[in-house]
Formats: sequence, structure tokens, C-alpha cells
Amino acid sequence: MTFTALSGTALLGGLVATAAVLYALQRLRVRHESRTVVTSLFWREATEETRARSLFERFRHPLAYAMALLCAGLMLLGVGRLDSEREEGLRHVFLLDASAGMARALGETTRFEQAQAALAAELEQSPRDRTEVLWCGEHVRTILAPGEDRALLGPRLAGRAPDLAPGTLDRALRSRASMGGGEGAGRRFVLFGDAPVPPSTLAALGADERVERAALDPPVDSGVGITALGVSEPASGRWGVVDLFIEDRGGSRGFFDLALTLDGEPFERGGVIDTDGDRRSFRISDVPAAGALLEVRLNAAGGAAGAGLSADDVASIRLPSRPPIRVAVDGLAPAFGDAVRAVLTADAAVELVEGAGEADVVVGGAAAGRPSLRFPSSADQEEAILIGHDRAVDSSAALASAVGELGLDRVDASALAESLGRPLAVGALPSDRRSVAIWSELMDPARTSFLESRAFPVLLGRSIRWLAQAPGLTPYRAIGRLEPTTLERARPPLAAMITSDLEAASLLDPTTTAPVTAGAPLAVPSPEGAGPWRLYTWVLLLALAALSAEWALFQRGRMP
Repeated sequence: MTFTALSGTALLGGLVATAAVLYALQRLRVRHESRTVVTSLFWREATEETRARSLFERFRHPLAYAMALLCAGLMLLGVGRLDSEREEGLRHVFLLDASAGMARALGETTRFEQAQAALAAELEQSPRDRTEVLWCGEHVRTILAPGEDRALLGPRLAGRAPDLAPGTLDRALRSRASMGGGEGAGRRFVLFGDAPVPPSTLAALGADERVERAALDPPVDSGVGITALGVSEPASGRWGVVDLFIEDRGGSRGFFDLALTLDGEPFERGGVIDTDGDRRSFRISDVPAAGALLEVRLNAAGGAAGAGLSADDVASIRLPSRPPIRVAVDGLAPAFGDAVRAVLTADAAVELVEGAGEADVVVGGAAAGRPSLRFPSSADQEEAILIGHDRAVDSSAALASAVGELGLDRVDASALAESLGRPLAVGALPSDRRSVAIWSELMDPARTSFLESRAFPVLLGRSIRWLAQAPGLTPYRAIGRLEPTTLERARPPLAAMITSDLEAASLLDPTTTAPVTAGAPLAVPSPEGAGPWRLYTWVLLLALAALSAEWALFQRGRMP
């Protein structure tokens, strides 16, 4: 048995204060009474009883005081909301779903507004000192801590809308479950939203923890939205173009109505390459990679946009800019220089130019302040391959990334070391301009077969691209998924870059576009959190009955 509206200290103080006030009122003389004195012998006693300037009289009505204290005490218990059904010490954790799917409109209201109303109603039935409310949007935050006045929740939620991100209910539930409940008789989690809860999450809860889902209107099970948008290297192998991938979900099986624009101009979309239930995907080949903004929009006129959620009706992405890389080759031995030029001529990304002044990358000769690929002697350089990276990058991180960035994992270092008769090492150091320096002995056909290996054109081509800082391509973009780490920097989740000028994607996860409600079944909030006929209701009715009894006794003259 516990009180859900007042603390024990506040309730006890209220009872003491009520008893003191009622005691003072019982002694207070509120009116004068007219008395008939039959003889002058009793005149002095009557005068003492009716003294006009007396504020208090003797306490002479214990029954009336007891009845008044009983009625006031019962009403105070009712205000404190005495509750025998809520376990003593039970902690309540309310999780408000603030993901993009909660912005779905339902008539005059939204899913998010319905969840807020249900939260407010449930909060009124919970003990203030053992209840907390979590905001589960793009990030999980506490918006009402245990002990805080529940009146603070309204101002803190005022004007806030769901985040443009997938739901985090499951993540928040796992996080709170792993933290433990501390002291008390367990925890009760109530979810105010539609996100499914995997059975594995429920299995991770303790024996004294339970999860419930607030009863909202039936969720909308239909919707159409764009769930994936990305670019990849072109299948044609051409430089300066990319292949575009788009996926949408929801709607009828045969429905597919998207409008594409490239810098505001209509752009023809490709054909469907895969269909799986309500999911459709297609690819556009050889889209010009000139830095244009590609926008994909569901055709509202065709009925695509709907289900009250507009966040996933449009997605956009800034295509990379991939102009040819101008490379100047100079200062190499004739045979080796011819081999390098042959590889670069076959590379679609490279345009050979004369003179370092017109080049983006210089191979072999004087760098002239340009990024360079050099081939010094082992006598001039200790490491077999030395990478000069940007000063903002840590050398150990640059070296670790270079293995894949430059194709060093394709090089048979053991065979080369055996051919040269000495170990090979790879190093990195900060530099004002990027550079890659490789032992010239590795390129000597008389000593190694590296020029004839498959690793040589890979190493040469990737080195040219890294030196020119050619933008990499992300094969797949989706909210909540990390993009690949590059040598320059580790990219944050795309969800954190929605409003960026460079990353204008507005994608949602598939369960937001087409809600999935078939997760682990959850109970609705137990009767302890709903219904008017609770223990404190009966207490208030008992107080009313006591007041009625007191009035009846007073009317019959049995109580003053």
C-alpha cells in the first residue's frame, strides 16, 4: 500500500496540521448564546460563560472534534491517493516514442499527440518519487526525472515534434534494463508508441521487471515511403558517372510512382530490378557525377504519398563531383615510365597532361607543390612505402586505413621481401601535401616481378585517387547506419546530418514507413493504472459518509 500523489512526510505533516487547526476551531467562540438566569445567585457564573471579549472557550466537545478530524483525515488520505494495488517501491519508467513514425496524422491529431495524452493520464496515477519519463527520439533523453513535479512535463514537451529518425524504444529499453533498478520491488516499463519489441529484449529483463504498451488507437498499417537511396561505382567502369539505387516500401504490390529531378530538372528513372512483397527497388546507370542535387519524390497525384506521414515521401542526395584527375608523368626511367603511362592511359579516371603546373598529381618528377607519387632509392628512405598524410589525421590511423585505401593488401610483401633480400616496412608521417613514396628497387624488373603483378595497377590507380582526394562513394545510405570510414575522417551517422547541405537525405527505416506491429506481444497498462474505482476513491466516499453522519447527529441534537 502506498500513496501516489503525496509523499509520506507530506501526508503526515498534513494530518498534524489538520488536527491542530480543528482543535483551535473547537475552542474558538463563534457566537454568544442568550441564557435565562432564574436567580441572581447564578449571575456571576453566567457572566463568566458569556464574556464578550473572550476569544476561546474550554474544550468541551470531544465527539464533535473526533468526527471533524475523521472527515478531514479521510479527505486528506483521498487527496494523497492511497493505493493498495501498486506495489510498494515499484519504479515506473515511461518511454515516449518520438521517432518519425509518430508524426503520422490521424484525423485532427497525430500519433505523437495521442501518445502524449496517454502519457499524461498514466503519469497522474504514478508515484512522483518513483517515476521517470524518457524521450525516445533520435537520442534517448530523460525529460522527467524521479521526484520532479509532473507539471514540468507539459512545458518541456510544448512545441516539440518527433525527430526525423527511426525509433529508439528498443534501444532505450535495453539500456535501462542493463542499468538495473536499484532499490525497490522491481520496475514497470510502459511504452507509448508503435515500435515493436523483439523477444530477445523481453528475455533480457529481470524477473521483477515487466513491459506494457499504452493503449492507443489502432495503428495505421499502410504507408508508402522511400527507405533507401544511394550511389555506387558504375557497373560500366566509366569515370565521372555513378549508378543510383532507390528503394521504396509500402502500398500495393504493383505500385511504383516516383518523380526524379537533377538540380530541379526532370530526370528519367530506371526500371524496377527487384520486388519483394511491398518492397520495390530499381537502379539508374551512369548518372553524371557533377555535384548536382538529386531529389526523389513520391508522386502525390498518383496516390503514393499518404498514410499521414510525409517525412518519407521525399529523399535527396548530393551526387559526388568526379572530374578527370589530371596526372603528369616525368623523371622516370624509359621502361618504367612507359609501364606507368600504359596503366594510367587505361584508367578511365586519369587524364595525362604535360607539365606539373597543369596536373592534379605528379608521378616521378618534381612535385611543384602538387601531391606526388615518387620512387626514391632505399638508400634515401628507410620504409619501403612511406605515406605523407594530412596533418589533421593521426599517423597510426592513417597507416591502418592505407592498407585498404591504397590497395596495400593486394601486395605480396613476403615475395617482394624475399626477392630483395630485406624486410619491407610501411610508414606514415604528417605532411603539408599528400605524397606516396615507394622504393624504386621494387619497380626493377631485374630484381622483382612487381611490375607484372596484378597489384601494381591497383596500387598505382588507388594511389592516384587518394592523392587527388577523389570523393569516395557510399554504396548504401540509410538513416541509423554508419557510413564507411575513410582515410580523411570517420563520418557520423547519416541521421545526424539530415539538415546538412552536403548530405540532404531524409530516409527512414522500413518499419517507420510501413509499421510493423507483430513484435513481441505486450500487455496494456494493468488496471492499477486505470479506472476510477481505486482505494482512494473509496476513502473519499467514506469521508462523504462521515460528513453525512455528523450532520445527522447535529440535526438530532446529539452533537453540538
